[in-house]
Amino acid sequence: MNFLRRISSSFRRRGGNENEKPAVLAAAHAKHVLDFSEGRYKLREENKQLVVEKEDGSTVNIPFAEIALILLSNANVSVTQAVMQSVAEFGGMLVICDYRHRPVSMMLPMEAYSVPVQRLKLQIEASQPILKNAWQQVVKAKIRAQARCLADEIMHCSFSDAEGLMKMAENVKSGDTDNIEAQAAKRYWRALFPEIEFHRDHDKGDPLNNRLNYGYTIVRAMTARAVCATGFHPALGIHHCNQRDAFCLADDLMEPFRPLVDWTVRIQFNISKKLETRKLTRELTPQVKQELIYPLTKHFKVNGEKRKLFDIISLLAQSLVKFYSKETTELYLPRIERVDNE
Repeated sequence: MNFLRRISSSFRRRGGNENEKPAVLAAAHAKHVLDFSEGRYKLREENKQLVVEKEDGSTVNIPFAEIALILLSNANVSVTQAVMQSVAEFGGMLVICDYRHRPVSMMLPMEAYSVPVQRLKLQIEASQPILKNAWQQVVKAKIRAQARCLADEIMHCSFSDAEGLMKMAENVKSGDTDNIEAQAAKRYWRALFPEIEFHRDHDKGDPLNNRLNYGYTIVRAMTARAVCATGFHPALGIHHCNQRDAFCLADDLMEPFRPLVDWTVRIQFNISKKLETRKLTRELTPQVKQELIYPLTKHFKVNGEKRKLFDIISLLAQSLVKFYSKETTELYLPRIERVDNE
C-alpha cells in the first residue's frame, strides 16, 4: 500500500479520499499502469488528462503523457472515444481482458508505422535460416533466464536443476529442431514448484496459473508496444504462427522475460506457505496485482547499466530489425539482473 500512496501523491484530485482511486499498480518511465478490474468507473478526457470518475462522483486526474498502459477487465467501466484517441496519441496502450485476466484485444498507437512498407517487406522476405537462427537465440536466452531464476537463493530451488538447464541451453540448435524449449520447461516447472504437482496451463484457472497469466499479460503488452514502435507487424512471428493471434511476434520476443514473472509468483508461493493469512486463492486482488507488476517496473542491471524492462524489450525489438536486415548477427538478449536496493 505504501507504493500505491507514493504513486498517487502526484495526482491532482477533486473530492474523495486516498482509497478512492483506480488500482494504480506501477510506473515505468514515470508512466502508470492502470488496472480497472473492480468497481464502476467512467473514463473521459479533459485538457490532455484522463479523468477517472468513481460511482460516488469523486475523480482522479492523470496526464495521458504519464500513462503507459490501461487494463480493462471489468464490464462496469465506460470509456469515451476521446480517451482512446488520447491514449494512442501519447503512445500508450489499451488492453481489454476477459474474466481470467487474459488479453482479448489490444489497441496500439499507429504513429510508428511511418515506414510500414519497408519494414513489412523486411519481415515477409526474412528467410527460414534467419528465422530459425533468431528463434535459436530466443530459446537459449529463455532457458538461461529460467536457470538463473532457479539459481536465486531466495527461491529455495535445486541448484542442480539450474545447472542442468544451462547445459540444455547450449544444446539448442537452429530453429530448436529438438524442441529443447519444451524439455527445459518440463524440468523447470517441476523444479520451480517441487512441493506440488504443478502444470503450466493458461486455461486451468488455479491460483498459480492465474497469477502467471496476469503477469505475462503485462509483459506481452510491453512487448507488443515495443514491436509496433519499430514499425514491424506484430502478427508476423519468428516461430509462433497462429491465424487467430495478432501478436505472434510479441509472443516470440517475450519468451526470455517470462521468468521475471515466474520469480515473483514463486515468491508469493513462498509467503503463502509461511503465513496463514496469505494463502493463495484464485482471485487476483489489487494487492496481488501490485505485487506481480511492481517488480517488472523496477530497474534491472544490464551490462553494468540500470535499465527498465520496457527499455530492454525495446532494444531487443530494434535489434530484430537489424538482424532481419543483416546489420547484426546477434539479437539483444543480455543477462538481466535484479537491483536489490530499489
